[in-house]
Amino acid sequence: MTVSERRNYQVAVLFALIFHLSLALVVFPMQLLTISSGVEEMAVGIYELSDFELEDQATEAKPELIVKAEKQKPKPIPSPAKPVVHANPKPKNGQPDQIVKPGTEHLNSPIGLGDGSGMVIGFGRPPYYPKNAENEGSEGQVLVRVFVKKDGSLEKTEIKEKSGDLRLDNAAVNSLKREWIFKPNTEDYYIDILFSFSMDSRPGYKLIDSATRP
Repeated sequence: MTVSERRNYQVAVLFALIFHLSLALVVFPMQLLTISSGVEEMAVGIYELSDFELEDQATEAKPELIVKAEKQKPKPIPSPAKPVVHANPKPKNGQPDQIVKPGTEHLNSPIGLGDGSGMVIGFGRPPYYPKNAENEGSEGQVLVRVFVKKDGSLEKTEIKEKSGDLRLDNAAVNSLKREWIFKPNTEDYYIDILFSFSMDSRPGYKLIDSATRP
């Protein structure tokens, strides 16, 4: 039952009591006089009580104010500073410097093999002295570089220093191609061999230098 309905009900009861009291006074005026005053006081008390209950219910009906605590926003975490990349200065010639990775320095660096005698399995005979050059008294020295593959096969030859007589140069190169046998290696390599042609002695040779090559 709502507050308004309860109040209307109490008012109706009050009027009903008053009506019946009035009717009783007409029939029994003296006996009910005292009762009527008491009923009126009770009615007033009921009316006041109803007002009091209405005030309590109105007080209870007031919605409670709910104060929501403001959520504190988390402070933003500062992002780490980006590393500053400095541009590499260009050298004077305009070409960037080559960066060599650690552990790769030896890949392009030749490894010395001494004079190369340990890389020769079969030494060839000294070159023959070309007859016509000998008759003419031609002499000289020829420095030949031999390029050898990993499997020990001869790749090519290159004359580093000429004798001045093409016949002597060809005799030295042909001797290498026919007679010499080279040792296999984990890397390609070269051997420098000096050939000598002299009228005072027979032709000879001397191993000068040897190293690996890329």
